[in-house]
Amino acid sequence: MRKGSRHMINERIIALQQKLVERGLDGVIYGPSANMQYLLKNTDFYWQRTPNTGFYVLKDSPLCSNELSYFNCRPDVVLWVPVEGEAAVVATYERAQSMPTVPIDVVCYYVMMGDYIAPFIGSARKIGVGLGCQHALQEMLAEISGDIDTVLAEDLVEQLRMIKDADEIAALRKVAEFTDFCMGEIVKILKPGITQWEVECRLNALGYEHGCPDIPFTPSCTYTQPNPNRFEEFPRVAKDIPLAPGMAIAFDNGFVMDGYCSDFGRSFYCGKVPQKVADAYKALQAAQVELLEKIKPGMPINFTFEFLYHTLEKWGYQDNLSNYANIGMMGHQIGISVHEEPWLHNNSTEVFKPGMVMCIEPKIRIPGEAFMRVEDMVLITENGCESLTKF
Repeated sequence: MRKGSRHMINERIIALQQKLVERGLDGVIYGPSANMQYLLKNTDFYWQRTPNTGFYVLKDSPLCSNELSYFNCRPDVVLWVPVEGEAAVVATYERAQSMPTVPIDVVCYYVMMGDYIAPFIGSARKIGVGLGCQHALQEMLAEISGDIDTVLAEDLVEQLRMIKDADEIAALRKVAEFTDFCMGEIVKILKPGITQWEVECRLNALGYEHGCPDIPFTPSCTYTQPNPNRFEEFPRVAKDIPLAPGMAIAFDNGFVMDGYCSDFGRSFYCGKVPQKVADAYKALQAAQVELLEKIKPGMPINFTFEFLYHTLEKWGYQDNLSNYANIGMMGHQIGISVHEEPWLHNNSTEVFKPGMVMCIEPKIRIPGEAFMRVEDMVLITENGCESLTKF
């Protein structure tokens, strides 16, 4: 059933169309995803974001095969953006009911979506495809015409999403403040006898009680404890083991509010803290603060690991700094998705720019004894940066 065009055009779509010109594409199609929400300027409708948080992988990693499960999902709504003119949205009846404020051109049964999107695609033959529902979208286009050539185009909108506008920054500031509040609530129950699972369930409940429609990833409250009979680097305690003196506690959690994510980390200790552990966490926090004081727009992102490493040398903990994948990964940008480009690692070619919101997350491991992390959401400003998480 055609509803009639509601003039689906805005400044984000116009900016994307310029990129289509530069890439030589006739158009691009996206399924339900962060890119769709961004282009529609509407974060009210739900999509299954949790398996679609994305994660940095090396180019020769098996994870780069584009065969992760969510790529194979079938969309119940698609957004078509031509190189010129208005975009079009085709949705199933059920999906349309959850998107009352989105301009939808056609509402139909699922099996007819390809038939209804075909007239909008018209003679377009070189088409970009997003990663969300990638394979299903490619199959849909192949059924429309065997002459259509598809290329991956996730990065086109990721480039636009890199710099947050005022409304996006306000949304990220709000969810960061809520995350600080939740940490304060969790501290009240963080006492001997409580298990990791109970703490994680309480984090989940806090989000639900305050109207968060989703969380961006599974909350983590990790207990570690020295054990003379275990020599692994990361002596994690099982989730059902109660908190007891001598355990370190590391948080990694976030929420989704108004369509935007938080990602946050802090560490604690139960009972009397060994001096080595206390000094390590003090050093970690100090290194984080010194890094934030150092960051300025225009500086290369790839300096972060080296700076943290050399700062920790003052306390003798430089070799305890976690170096994910041996590329010094220290975090990522955040927005509608919890993990957005650019990532903070040695191979990054980006520079810090005003309007970026980065999650900076150095971690220290004391082999066989403790694991600690600090993670803050950091807004890059015109002359420096501001931590949005302040707990």
